[in-house]
Amino acid sequence: MMRRFAVVGDKLSNNGEICDYKGLIFMLGGHQAALIDGAAYCPICKTTGYIAKEGGPRRMTLGASEIALENDVVVCGCPEHPRIFAKLAGEAWYDDLAENPGVIGSRAASNGSIEEATKRNRNEDKHTSWFYVWDSVTGEPLRNRNFVAHVAGIDQSGRTDDSGYAKIETDCESAIDMHVVFSSPKRNLSPGRAA
Repeated sequence: MMRRFAVVGDKLSNNGEICDYKGLIFMLGGHQAALIDGAAYCPICKTTGYIAKEGGPRRMTLGASEIALENDVVVCGCPEHPRIFAKLAGEAWYDDLAENPGVIGSRAASNGSIEEATKRNRNEDKHTSWFYVWDSVTGEPLRNRNFVAHVAGIDQSGRTDDSGYAKIETDCESAIDMHVVFSSPKRNLSPGRAA
């Protein structure tokens, strides 16, 4: 399921807020990415809880930490844990693979048997991730720009679309290392070949 990245300053469902932290910095929409196990303040129980993963198994990593997503929960002193309302990252989204084998979404399970939901999930053989690529200085999307993505030991080349999104497909959960060309070369990109 495509979910928006959570960042420092995003609000919780009970009007709490994700706290700032020191460490590796990855900016999304001009805000520092929120991390699983990172701190968030709850105004109801007046404690600082921690962000816990909820939903699909896949997350982008920052060092040894995973980046939090919209609808992750904050474990605090409240009996019902508040959820993250991610808005500040703008149009930065990530596919958590909630609809893939091993994870059955509540919607899929409620619309039929678990066997049927699992069978539907097995039929999906490609994992697709969309990355919004923008200029960190101007904030403008990098439209129609060449990129090279290193995925599971294989280089893929592509081009961002008219809105600045790069589409990358994999056969399984994989780390993705993407490089965008800012000054277009005079030739098309050919991964794995010398210039």
